[in-house]
Amino acid sequence: MNFVSTSGLDDQFNVFLGDYLSSRTARPDFLSILRDKLQIDAVFVGRISEWGEQKEKGLLPGKSPIKGTRTIYVVGAEMALYRTTDGRMIWYGKDSISAQNASKLPEAAQAISEVFARFFGRPAY
Repeated sequence: MNFVSTSGLDDQFNVFLGDYLSSRTARPDFLSILRDKLQIDAVFVGRISEWGEQKEKGLLPGKSPIKGTRTIYVVGAEMALYRTTDGRMIWYGKDSISAQNASKLPEAAQAISEVFARFFGRPAY
């Protein structure tokens, strides 16, 4: 984000991000600018795809399992790697983690950040 601001790319980044969040496609024109300015081959983009309470249908645990609905608390992340030459997606991953209750959601988010750090050398922003 610091690079985007200091390079005067705020408006172009906002258009890129808006398009990405609404359509899950990466604008090749912005990726090309990044490629030229940073000398990079790919851009990694991610987002929090789930956060909060969800209802799950299925068998409820117990001595005599019965069909029902239970509340679960979920944090999910979706990530993709795009080639800067043409905007083509070359890798995609999605995962989620359940928390024990709503107050544990930040801990679940931290767990996802730690997985990210293992693959990419540092935690996600």
